[in-house]
Amino acid sequence: MTKRERQPPHLAARLALAERVIAARYEAKLTQEEVAHATGMARSYMSTTERGQANLALDHLVRLASVLGVEPG
Repeated sequence: MTKRERQPPHLAARLALAERVIAARYEAKLTQEEVAHATGMARSYMSTTERGQANLALDHLVRLASVLGVEPG
């Protein structure tokens, strides 16, 4: 059983999102700071997102997906 599978559904979703954000950011060859600046988020909030601790608002999620060149879904 993975760490994500042992979590309540809302926390598992945050961890899944975190993994996808990190992968997309690496693929785009961007730093946390570059993504944070482009989305209007603080770098510390970007870090929190990538650790699966942030509860992103839909607006942030859409901006993040746009900057990373991926679909929000």
